[in-house]
Amino acid sequence: MVIIKFSFIFFCVCLGTVGCSLSGFDDIIRCHSCCSQNVQVMYDRGEISVNNGTVLKTSQVKDQPSLKWKYAEDSLYTLIKIDPDAPSKADPTSREWRHWLVVNIPRDDVNEGNIVSSYKGAGPPKGTGFHRYIFLVYKQNGRLDSSAISTQLGEVRAKFDASQFANENSLGDPIFCNYYTAQFETNN
Repeated sequence: MVIIKFSFIFFCVCLGTVGCSLSGFDDIIRCHSCCSQNVQVMYDRGEISVNNGTVLKTSQVKDQPSLKWKYAEDSLYTLIKIDPDAPSKADPTSREWRHWLVVNIPRDDVNEGNIVSSYKGAGPPKGTGFHRYIFLVYKQNGRLDSSAISTQLGEVRAKFDASQFANENSLGDPIFCNYYTAQFETNN
């Protein structure tokens, strides 16, 4: 494994089946594939693309993005968007803030999936620096009971655990990932 550090972003290269950290959020999830494929995340009707650490303004990400990934025609997917830096990267006591959770997505059509947690844009508090907003896509082994998941999770979005959720629902490792960073914006 080769790790090169640029500012606060980590990049890695996996060798064989050795587990390694996911680029930019090694403190969140560990996987064998390093999520070698990105989910395409596009805001503002495709005018703004997310690419592993893109710095965006909170005003640019207030509306639900469009996403694309390479899908299997007869498969279902789960999408999770989290902020692991809540309320701040220095003191992430609310890690991981759940910004979006959709299950039973056919192909890459998020709007056809079952929404467990509706989309929330970035909202880092003033003075907390940059936050990472991570998109994780998992291939499901079958249909998930979205009503039971909604009841279990409730309305509280703080202290969500994507890895635990994936384990409890037999999702395995994420197969597609991406993230952007954003900080408090005074005029949003």
